[in-house]
Amino acid sequence: MNLLRYKEKTLHAQTLCNDQLRRDKVSLNKISTDAACELIQKALDEKVNLRKVFVDTVGPAENYQRMLTEYFKNYNIEFKVTPKADSLFACVSAASIVAKVTRDKTLENWQFEESKSIEINNDNEKNDKFSIKFGSGYPGDPKTKKWLTENVDLVFGYPNVVRFSWSTTNNNLKANGAFPIKW
Repeated sequence: MNLLRYKEKTLHAQTLCNDQLRRDKVSLNKISTDAACELIQKALDEKVNLRKVFVDTVGPAENYQRMLTEYFKNYNIEFKVTPKADSLFACVSAASIVAKVTRDKTLENWQFEESKSIEINNDNEKNDKFSIKFGSGYPGDPKTKKWLTENVDLVFGYPNVVRFSWSTTNNNLKANGAFPIKW
């Protein structure tokens, strides 16, 4: 009997910023591969009999596949790392859906730490003082662009739901006249 199970790992914007903006920067690819290794290791620790693992690549697929194979060399797992894996393998498509639904659910229920004392408007378009109509979070999404423009603070930038290490964020801060900070 095949038992279908899944695990997900949420990486919050603040965590990504902390890693990407520290003195010894950590690349988004490294953060992603570390998260994948952690999920695979959790499955192994729970005695899941992994024989094949399909992964959508970040960075060069061959390097990622080699790294996973070496990292888990004692487990006899066959790794298949490929670009666009979500369009090639049903299990990666399912993982992509889990990731998107988890992200959307997290954002739908987002509580802004930055403005806890402000009540939610009755129109349900605002959660505290910031709009919760984020859009997809992708730079080409008109809703995301609109949210970034309408929710910029000229001193503090954005609430911690936004990744400050994202060039789109920095560009939008400049375009909206936010005060620059030099460290």
